[in-house]
Amino acid sequence: VFERWHRPSDGTLGVKVHYNGLDLTRHIPTCKAAHIGKSDPCPLETFTAQVKSLLQGAHSFTAACAV
Repeated sequence: VFERWHRPSDGTLGVKVHYNGLDLTRHIPTCKAAHIGKSDPCPLETFTAQVKSLLQGAHSFTAACAV
């Protein structure tokens, strides 16, 4: 499950990732490198960078998986 977080005080957007009831957000490499706390959401820009790194320069997941 992906949770989208929004902090109204400063407009910050974030993401949390849950699997089988466990919060796995802090185990995502770029989120871990951003030194998020145990229960903090990962900044959206940081999470987006992790997803883009999985594409390895391809324009879509379909193209990345065809390699």
